[in-house]
Amino acid sequence: MRSRTKFALSVALWAIAATVALAFENHFPEGITYMSSPSLPEGWYETRPISFPLTRGQTVCAVYHQPIWAAGRHYLPNDSFICKHVFGLPGDRIEVTHREVHICPSGGPKCFFAGRILTRDPSGRPVFAVPLPNRIPAGYVYLGSTRVPGSFDSRYLGVFPMNEVKLAIRKI
Repeated sequence: MRSRTKFALSVALWAIAATVALAFENHFPEGITYMSSPSLPEGWYETRPISFPLTRGQTVCAVYHQPIWAAGRHYLPNDSFICKHVFGLPGDRIEVTHREVHICPSGGPKCFFAGRILTRDPSGRPVFAVPLPNRIPAGYVYLGSTRVPGSFDSRYLGVFPMNEVKLAIRKI
């Protein structure tokens, strides 16, 4: 009987912790938050206001604006945060060949793979890539994740205005 009570208590505590984590996941108060996005390793992250300039590889959170084609699919709440890595900076070239995206740093190392553009989401529904510029304009960044092939990132949302990048995060 005592082990059932302990088990029930541990399940209740886990449920409360998960509820609190989910409540903060889309709001990211400054400080510490729990992330369960497939785009990043699951766990606790330190969050802080963004400081510029951004650096390649930095993990940031930007405001998500739902594309028209995604309406009703419940991917993410509109105006929530999505957290990704900074893959491309102003002046970098973007090459798209056979649905593969490569970022070519301006004056830096050779191009690197930034993901494959998929035509369907995990439920089999069509997804649509946005036309990407040949070069990332001033004031914009390319955000992405290669952790999961279907990451909802710049391939489908376009390059992000830097003023929409609000937080820097770091796994703790």
